[in-house]
Amino acid sequence: MKHSLLNIILIFSSLTCSMFAQVKDSQNERLVNDLISENGTILSYYSIYKNEPLRYTLVDTKADVKYTLLNVVNVHLTNDLFIGQNNKRKEIYIVNFEKKAIDTLCNVEKYMFLSNKKNTLIVSTTLKNVQITNALNRTDLVKYENVSDFYFSDDLQLLLLKCKKNDILVDFNYPIPKETVVPLRNLFNFKKVIGNNNNEVYLLGNSKDSICILKKEINNFKTVYKSPLLLNKGNAIDTLFTAVNLLKSNIILGTIPKTKNQDVNSNVEIWRGSERGITKNIEKQYLKQKPLVLIDINNQKLINFYDDQKLLDFKVNYQDELIYEYEINEHNDYTKQFSDITVYSRSRLNNWERQLLRTFNGAPSGVFNFISKPQLFYFHNKNWYYIDNEIEKKITYLDSVVFYKKEYVHLNTDAFLKRPVLYNENYLLLKAIDDVYLYNLKTQKLKKLTINSKKNRNYDFISSSIKFINEPWLFATDWTIENKRIILKWNDHNYKREGISIFDQNFEQTDLLEINGKISQVKSSKDIITYITESYDKPPAIFKMNLKSKKITKLYQSNSWDDNVNVHSEQLDWISNHGNLRKLTIRYPKELIAGKKYPVILSIYEKKIHEFNQYQSPSQIMSSNINYRNYVDDGYIVIEPDIYYDDSGPGISAVKCIEDVIEKMKSIDAVDMDNIGLIGHSFGGYETNFIITQTNKFKVAVSSAGVADLKAYYFTVNWNTLEPDMWRMETQQWRMGGSIYNLQDKYQNNSPINFAENVSTPLLLLAGTADYKINWNQSVMFYVALQKLKKDVTLLLYQNEDHEILNEDKKLDASKKIKDWFDYFLKNREKPDWM
Repeated sequence: MKHSLLNIILIFSSLTCSMFAQVKDSQNERLVNDLISENGTILSYYSIYKNEPLRYTLVDTKADVKYTLLNVVNVHLTNDLFIGQNNKRKEIYIVNFEKKAIDTLCNVEKYMFLSNKKNTLIVSTTLKNVQITNALNRTDLVKYENVSDFYFSDDLQLLLLKCKKNDILVDFNYPIPKETVVPLRNLFNFKKVIGNNNNEVYLLGNSKDSICILKKEINNFKTVYKSPLLLNKGNAIDTLFTAVNLLKSNIILGTIPKTKNQDVNSNVEIWRGSERGITKNIEKQYLKQKPLVLIDINNQKLINFYDDQKLLDFKVNYQDELIYEYEINEHNDYTKQFSDITVYSRSRLNNWERQLLRTFNGAPSGVFNFISKPQLFYFHNKNWYYIDNEIEKKITYLDSVVFYKKEYVHLNTDAFLKRPVLYNENYLLLKAIDDVYLYNLKTQKLKKLTINSKKNRNYDFISSSIKFINEPWLFATDWTIENKRIILKWNDHNYKREGISIFDQNFEQTDLLEINGKISQVKSSKDIITYITESYDKPPAIFKMNLKSKKITKLYQSNSWDDNVNVHSEQLDWISNHGNLRKLTIRYPKELIAGKKYPVILSIYEKKIHEFNQYQSPSQIMSSNINYRNYVDDGYIVIEPDIYYDDSGPGISAVKCIEDVIEKMKSIDAVDMDNIGLIGHSFGGYETNFIITQTNKFKVAVSSAGVADLKAYYFTVNWNTLEPDMWRMETQQWRMGGSIYNLQDKYQNNSPINFAENVSTPLLLLAGTADYKINWNQSVMFYVALQKLKKDVTLLLYQNEDHEILNEDKKLDASKKIKDWFDYFLKNREKPDWM
């Protein structure tokens, strides 16, 4: 039914008022910049409050009209209309911007919208009907009754309907969607439809014991392949058809591995030292794998690549018609988050036989390909390469382009690489430390796109400008930009200033925007960009910029109640007495009382400088750290130092930095040097544990989910991933740079529990009993050690909570107890009962 604009306002305003009157003025509002129409006239964003419905806003900037909807998801926006679904009410809302009206469809189970096909809307109702409609003019094209289910092709151009009497394929590639009745319904259950650019269309179905493949002809279907589901090597066709695609004229699809005999005594897990990995994890991965088979339709041949003695994974190069194969745990290495993989290729030219390609780093961005390109790209020895037609080509050179910082030399840098982006088919965009580089795939020339060295900037991609394409059997999601321009966001090296720059077809740079604050969630259309800004003293707000006129308009201000933030933040950077760079952020009340000394809390975790302009609502409950707004409002100074690391180890490095910070604090008049607290979560919890074993400068400390014993942690298994944690020690955050057997002294000297007898600082420990990221027994160990030594220690264990406490009541409890702990020791307030 259709409503006039007045009715829209009444209907949706009444919902808004009744529900949002309950929202307290001080409640934190999370703002999300969502969609922008192609012509830039329609913008959308939404607000999220705790325990309140999502509030979705559409802004028609041309007509100067706003629409507010509640709890809409699965949204689509064009120049002419908006479609969103309310799952709870089983409704679809269609906003027609020309008519300024909302149409509501009721009893909707699910829907699909094909904006590129004359605004075609496919709706499945609770009454088991499927309706195909023009969403703009609301004319029904066709209606199908008694539909048990429907399936789309991946490109959404083909629709398979499971009707009561017939299966029907609807092809949207025609001006009027064309129907074709699917044969053999009484024999096979067809539920997968695939097509390609050559207008070849196939349907895949199965009976109890066989698979059938139909090929669509002009007005009917032809059976082109049949075979048993159970294959010659013991694996079977996956009849859910979760991984299926076309490789030229062949069909590739996943299978289910052969069921292996279970041990007679199922109450015992057997972990075999001869296996490459933890046995239980190997068994788990074995069941999850989808061994690939290739069906050669023309030659009526099925090629089965399954090997029941190996844990295999497969990837596909769609351009060169190659199948890549590697054994997942061939190079099982507990010291790496992602083990190396040795890849083999199979091709028609080699009769699909295995040919050794090379060994790659197995990180998600370590090796990848694009759907539209034949090259296989990879990162090796700190540089980018690609393989094309078995020829290796080096893209970057270490002397000119650096993708890692020396401080992180022991990190497995491949695991943290920024994935390159394909730009307009001919270029590769590469993210280095500060700059973005442009590689021409035709000329094989590399050039620097940005010029950080002149402007002290760190450039990065804007995710909204990237098209993310998922196809079965790719190494990773395909990242492409199909636009005449490139939009990048940047920040200065202290994160005080951020901006947006645009590059035209000639790669000439224009700076669009520069602010004192943080920019996020950038969206763009033809001539409009929208973005969110915030700073430590200003809540997030959404803005629109016209790229032609450069006019900037504020669309919405979140957390408008918080317009008088009583916090001043500044940064200090200096060279220590030992010649080392040091940085910190200090947050204190705007109105400091002259001559008054304020207690200080140091909040630590690696680098904190990037959080300088991050807005924090005072109503935001934090359990693993502190909300600096609450503490500053209560007369504390909060300092967030950066930690710099060297080869002495993470704990010793942290102590060096903190000692320099404490020395620097002596020059800050307002700091009470006799009342300093320390807090850290996770890696910051480890650093806190270690620091208080090396210095007595802290009057009180809080450690959340931290590590106490590096030796024990090195051998700990994460029960969620079934992987040992030694990779964290050797090649990632702990930066130890080697095995505990080769570096025993280094592990010993950086392990807090070995120096527990030195602790004189009262310590509050927190952990969740479901935390296996950093096993919660680490906190228990440190508690037991300190209790044995008669130290002042308290442990809070939150049942069934993970690395972060998510339960709202428990989160509030932890936040309150942390505040109680600091207040008692740093402000001499009354001792709470729980202590």
